[in-house]
Amino acid sequence: MKKLIAILSISLFVFSCGETETKEKDSKNNSKEVKETAPDYIQIGMDVTNTAQSTLLKHVGQAMKMGGPNAAIQYCNINALSITDSLSEANHVKISRVTEKNRNEKNVLAQEDLSIWEYYKTGAINVQMPDTLVDFNGKKVFYRPIYIANPTCLNCHGQQGTDIMDVTVAKLDELYPNDKARDYNMGELRGMWKLEFEK
Repeated sequence: MKKLIAILSISLFVFSCGETETKEKDSKNNSKEVKETAPDYIQIGMDVTNTAQSTLLKHVGQAMKMGGPNAAIQYCNINALSITDSLSEANHVKISRVTEKNRNEKNVLAQEDLSIWEYYKTGAINVQMPDTLVDFNGKKVFYRPIYIANPTCLNCHGQQGTDIMDVTVAKLDELYPNDKARDYNMGELRGMWKLEFEK
């Protein structure tokens, strides 16, 4: 645990290594260095989570326009996991969203996530904490915080009785009987993207 906390003190890691090989080019013995670098896990993590976030927001926004918060909840219930699963397969990573106040039971924090979660919770409201890459026994894991950044999010994640309509509360209770993902305010930490890279 102390090792993990020490790792967290450096919020971003860029892993790179280089290997050179010399090739004969002509009679003057000119050589060319070929540098091989490890994957830029931070950049990959940013790209994949940007795609996942924009895809989810686009479809949820369309559902909201078609049928309001209840349609958006229905969409997420059926499609959110399939979107992250397809992106996981396409990018050779395991993508998930984790939080201490989960709506879907598959999004609960794992033991290995707890220190990262506590780190992100130290950030002030409306202050974006940095993306983080950690190494768990040789497995690279990328984390990115998720915030309540749009007032529309409060229709499903805000305060009951003010932000969330009674009809929406009923739909949430129907589809997510153990839902904890309510009573947020603008700018609060909602969860984390988690990308587990293949070894």
